[in-house]
Amino acid sequence: MILQTIMGWQVTVDKERTQSSYTLIDKGGCEKCGCSACRNFSSVAQEALPSEILSFIRDSGIDIRKDAEVYNFGNRNGKYVHYAGEYYLWGSVIKAPAPTNQVLGIPHIAFVKPTTLAQKIFQQDGAIGIYFEALLPWKLAEPIIG
Repeated sequence: MILQTIMGWQVTVDKERTQSSYTLIDKGGCEKCGCSACRNFSSVAQEALPSEILSFIRDSGIDIRKDAEVYNFGNRNGKYVHYAGEYYLWGSVIKAPAPTNQVLGIPHIAFVKPTTLAQKIFQQDGAIGIYFEALLPWKLAEPIIG
């Protein structure tokens, strides 16, 4: 187990088990869906997600191409899309940030228990999900969604 810190959260991660689990997952949610928003996310995520989130994903053994689910809340200024999504891993939350009355900003993350969107392998004790929100650029040649 390794200890990871990200945006006020401390979590333990079983990187080897997480990597091994991702080899058993055929496709991520974006690849299964194939809509323009998902295709755009797949094309920009590895370079446009905030560096802290990307580092956590890489260092935890998560395969960024195999999201459990990615969804969008529409475009911003005709150039960016407000995305949210979930990835799963083996680990546990050690410390959460202190609650605040402030409106959550973007980027934003939270750690959650597996939802029904989690891949089957992660729908058991010992799995946690990282939920994220971020503004990512629209790079497809087709018109921006939403």
